[in-house]
Amino acid sequence: MRYYSQLFKLVATLFVTILFTTSAAAQISFSYRDSLGTYKVRFYPHVESNDAATRYRIPLVKNTSEIRLGTAYTAFTPLGYTNDTSWDYNFSSGKLNENMSYTNPCWCTIGFEAGSWIKEWLYVGGAAVYTGGFRSIRERAMNKRVGTFNLSSYSLMPIVRFAWVRRDIVQLYSGLGLGIALAHYHNNGYTSWAANLAHDITLIGISVGRKFFGYCDLGFGTRGIVSAGIGWRFNKK
Repeated sequence: MRYYSQLFKLVATLFVTILFTTSAAAQISFSYRDSLGTYKVRFYPHVESNDAATRYRIPLVKNTSEIRLGTAYTAFTPLGYTNDTSWDYNFSSGKLNENMSYTNPCWCTIGFEAGSWIKEWLYVGGAAVYTGGFRSIRERAMNKRVGTFNLSSYSLMPIVRFAWVRRDIVQLYSGLGLGIALAHYHNNGYTSWAANLAHDITLIGISVGRKFFGYCDLGFGTRGIVSAGIGWRFNKK
């Protein structure tokens, strides 16, 4: 009879503990004794993490946040794409005489992103992109620099992504972003600002990893035709 009384007490205690655990965020613990000794049981609130992703063999679970840092090739600015053809058309003053020439342009694009996967397949976030470039104006005969063209472009835009393949640590996705871009440029003594729509269309992107990952996106827009970098994921409680 004593055994059944202790068993009933244990079952009732477990039931009450589980009930409070599901409705409270704090840790709950209790102790009980029987003829074999004293026992202590602790219950913790459920928190989804990348451990769950490991169990289900997927890159991440819902409510996972991530940040990204990367670079890009051939990015869009308010004055056009950062390649030689568009530079010559949009960025050159067109007033250089035959004794002057431009050097080849040098570009750098850096992008930062932050957002959350509100579903395992749906990401909502934002991106900030900086693109800077310069090229020198040189005097042909003496090969002497007589001026410099500089461009700095700043873009902000929200981004939505849809993951259509999620296998183990590999994720394939597509995405869309739209925002605003401002450019400041200095060309052969002339300084001005320009504005345009910032946009990003990711035709196909791949990320490899769970908590820490690398990524590479192919598409076109402010983030570039090819963008790549690293990222870190963490779970909300």
